[in-house]
Amino acid sequence: FLDEIGDTTPAFQKRLLRVLQERSFERVGGTKSIDVDIRCIAATNKDLKAQVAAGPFREDLYYRLHVIALELPPLAKRRSDIGLLADHFCQRFGQQLGRPNLHLSPECLAAMEAYSWPGNVRELSNTIERAAVLSLQDQIQVDDLHPDIGTPALQAGEPSGFHALVENFRRETLEAALDRHDGHQTKAAASLSLQRSYFARLLKKYGLV
Repeated sequence: FLDEIGDTTPAFQKRLLRVLQERSFERVGGTKSIDVDIRCIAATNKDLKAQVAAGPFREDLYYRLHVIALELPPLAKRRSDIGLLADHFCQRFGQQLGRPNLHLSPECLAAMEAYSWPGNVRELSNTIERAAVLSLQDQIQVDDLHPDIGTPALQAGEPSGFHALVENFRRETLEAALDRHDGHQTKAAASLSLQRSYFARLLKKYGLV
């Protein structure tokens, strides 16, 4: 598996093409050809066809690799995968840190599912690793996430349909909690089982402060 194949140098591309075509290679400093039986999978986040047209990527290597192509949509377009991937990374980093019960709180998962993830799965992995290190308990909270994820921005324009109902419900719930506790944010946050800092960010997001 060759990741980020679009970032490789012309020299590497030339050597890789030879291995794929001749099914053999020579060790560094060696003189004997070694035959290999391999299957190659390559991944990239770049448009290789455009790279070929622009020059950085070899056309012959492109067609050698482009036998079966799988295009994976960005993480923002497959939000149902976020929870599954997050659980996977919680298990991985939990084992590394000696915390096998590491998991996300419901509020944390909701915040992550609302985030756009411009860095896709790699950003998600880094986010879980960071939270695992910073969290003081086995349940990762919204406060353990990067602020940009903890307070996801709405898309441009007003939300509509189902999303509008959800946003209105959240705003009304926050307002009601503040009213019940005479504007006391700590008590209002506790009544909703939310972290005080996350509650404050929600108030700012919905223009309630």
